[in-house]
Amino acid sequence: MAQISLTELAGLTHRIGMALQAGLDMRTIWKHEHARSRSIRIQSHYKTILQAVDSGSSFREALDMCGDYFPILFRELIEVGDSSGRLGETCTQLSQHYEHLLNVRRKFFQALIFPLTELALAIGFIGILILAMGYLSKMFNTDIDILGFGLVGWRGLFIYIVFLGMIFGALYAVYRSV
Repeated sequence: MAQISLTELAGLTHRIGMALQAGLDMRTIWKHEHARSRSIRIQSHYKTILQAVDSGSSFREALDMCGDYFPILFRELIEVGDSSGRLGETCTQLSQHYEHLLNVRRKFFQALIFPLTELALAIGFIGILILAMGYLSKMFNTDIDILGFGLVGWRGLFIYIVFLGMIFGALYAVYRSV
């Protein structure tokens, strides 16, 4: 089952923290959250929480009814905040934590843009070089293989692309399994 996105969780914890510190009760908060949600998937989870809170369940019990939709850290800290009577402050601090994670993730991907662009250009250049060596081999009636792998012309380009596809496919499979 899919989990709530980090962006949605950061916004949710911020709104809950502010609402609790303003003095709103859980029923009112979850009625607003359910009404404002646009995604059917999110709306169904918020409805489950709203119904559980309306029936008298604790916030943690309501979150547990959604399965693994909410991360375990979130659920455990909600329970701590609820039992200590500082749920509003806990949600505000969780919001800051999730915003920090989003900022770190954003900076990480921004730092990867230049190296990935260089990699894509290098891969493309090698492909063009393989194709050009095929044309030059035909033009001068000699074998020109500056890479030394026997990859020249359209056939060499096809082998190169299949090889790259296998590498990127394996990396994607490892990423998905992790």
